[in-house]
Amino acid sequence: MKNIKRVLLLDLFADRIVVESVGLGSLSAYLKQHGYETMLRAYPKDSVEYDQIMVFQPDIVGITVNFETIGFIGEVCDTICRFIPDVIFFTGGYLASNNTEAVMTDIPIFEFAIRGEGELSLLAVLQAIANGRPYSDVEGISYRENGKLIHNIDRTLIQDLDILPFPDRSVMRQYAIPIAQIEGARGCPCRCTFCSYQAFWACNNKQEQGNWRAKSPSVIVDEIEQILREDGITRFRFLDSSFENPHLNSERMNQIADELIKRDLNITYFVNFRASVHRILDESLMHKLIQSGLISIFLGIESFDRNDLKIFNKSSTEDDTHRAIELLQSYPIYLNIGMINFHPYATTGSLRKNAEMLQKYGFSGRLLFLRELTIFDGTPICDQVRGDGLMQGMYHQVYNYKFNDLRVEFIYRYLQELHIRYPDLIKLETYATSYSHLLNHLKRYFTKAGDHNAVEHVGVFEQKLTDILTMLGDGFTRLALSLIDLSEKGWNNVDADRLFNNVFGTSVFADFARRLELSTLVLQKNLLRINPNYINHFVYRNE
Repeated sequence: MKNIKRVLLLDLFADRIVVESVGLGSLSAYLKQHGYETMLRAYPKDSVEYDQIMVFQPDIVGITVNFETIGFIGEVCDTICRFIPDVIFFTGGYLASNNTEAVMTDIPIFEFAIRGEGELSLLAVLQAIANGRPYSDVEGISYRENGKLIHNIDRTLIQDLDILPFPDRSVMRQYAIPIAQIEGARGCPCRCTFCSYQAFWACNNKQEQGNWRAKSPSVIVDEIEQILREDGITRFRFLDSSFENPHLNSERMNQIADELIKRDLNITYFVNFRASVHRILDESLMHKLIQSGLISIFLGIESFDRNDLKIFNKSSTEDDTHRAIELLQSYPIYLNIGMINFHPYATTGSLRKNAEMLQKYGFSGRLLFLRELTIFDGTPICDQVRGDGLMQGMYHQVYNYKFNDLRVEFIYRYLQELHIRYPDLIKLETYATSYSHLLNHLKRYFTKAGDHNAVEHVGVFEQKLTDILTMLGDGFTRLALSLIDLSEKGWNNVDADRLFNNVFGTSVFADFARRLELSTLVLQKNLLRINPNYINHFVYRNE
């Protein structure tokens, strides 16, 4: 029996960029609702503020494990334990849910792991500890007992998500993150072979829509309005795996848009769609979504190649992909796409088709072609790759696989080396995605606010960005197609370098990055001259 009052929920990151975890935020808010004192924090691995943790004196510490952080989480736990010897540690998240045995073996300090959805399970564990009851009564967890790992039965998923309090936004405030993430729904009815969340949301629900559950449109907009009012955040990202879930149904999208329009909030948001969404996106709905603040869409197409789509078990077809892109590009929104060019079964034919289509639709300057499959243990494609003898390394080494076609591997390794050799490529990709989205937000926000001078400054920067991305994309398409030709004729690194130098040379990426960095400073300076509060659209302590 142990008196549990204070709970520390910790998210760790391998680099300086911190992203808010709505999952941990929901756990924190739920525990607060039930009388616990919580502290929710996120830190890069070398910047953990142990003095804050010592002041808080947690009775129990929960840490999310992922493939980037599993190598050093044990050290963080050991350090906390030196300061607070009797503290209890536990974990959760997709890696701990799908690879419970391995994670608990690799990090023996964890007393238990929460599998899948955590609110009800965590509360039940804390109550069991406080009352001296055994862990065996708690559904949805795995725990240690007499040197063995015991796996209790899965917990039934929460069907009414409206009962949950709004997530704790401590990390958003800790790092002044200018985008708030909104969880409008949980689960997904689709079965993409690479998706790690199928097992995470596993339950005994055999209904057609599977494990998908949604919050009410009014509750979703209540949360958006509260964040806008209390924190001044005007940019929002829906975390829903696909905004049109559970199936091609426009009713919920209409309701959310109507609620946002009715409240006349000057906010913007972006969502995820499947390519098949074009079947329900008529002109009336698109105009309503844009009026309500939609400025950006991520379309999960993964590939333009039919065989790739079969390997990934995508529910959308090649025709869906083309129709969706052509439809969405006809509206004033920022459209980005998910691509998986490189995977164990990729061919030079699929690479060629993807390169050509990326250029056709104007995406090559954003994606720079090096997009590889992340393979999570416990997913169908991981089982297939392992069965074919192409998997290498440990369960948390998500890129450690071989290619069925050695020609594809030559191209992949060469592009990897380019990103190491020219780190400015990473900066350019950030501009191509993050800044393109930001510009659409700024145009919408300033237009609705009636600040046409600010809109003009944004337009000047946008044109410079577009010009550079066009040059970059055209060059990368030429390079990719040339490397594919080279691999089919007979790979040679010397010839690959010659092709690269013919297209780019050695200084063009640094030059592009410098020009965009200077243009960004000019844009910020001009906007702050108009209104100093406009800095809130850019502030992010990790940037």
